[in-house]
Amino acid sequence: MEQRGEPLYSDPKSCNDQWPDVIVKTHQSVEVAVEVTELVDEISVKENQKGNGIFCIWTPEQVYLEIERILTKKNLKSSHGGKYASVALVIHTDEHVIEPEKYIPLLKVRQFDRPVNIDETYLLFSYDPRTKTYPYVRLTWTAPPSNPSIGQQAAR
Repeated sequence: MEQRGEPLYSDPKSCNDQWPDVIVKTHQSVEVAVEVTELVDEISVKENQKGNGIFCIWTPEQVYLEIERILTKKNLKSSHGGKYASVALVIHTDEHVIEPEKYIPLLKVRQFDRPVNIDETYLLFSYDPRTKTYPYVRLTWTAPPSNPSIGQQAAR
């Protein structure tokens, strides 16, 4: 984020609790809960553990559906109840066919249903040695949050 001129967060602290995974601070020293998960094809993982070298050929629609599934699952788990200023979800993918060059432009125009308990979500790709960064894209919502007190960070 900082390399892109978007130094949104600093001072990450790992949590020992079930939720969130990390707490970060905004430039105003406000705490933000960060939940981290992955977008991965579980069948491929299991097959590769058995020594079968397979991988999933993801289509954009499959990626959208998996992101929606993750958002739904994490929305049920994420509730900051006023303890944190906002909640961010980071979805990491190491699926080599989900390439940033293809998916960042697609995801910039794709909108997802606004979760109630998640203020912002990022899809984080694997390290790119060409750019020496971890490419990412912030997902956008179809509507503002139904609870006006949620999403203050995301509204900026």
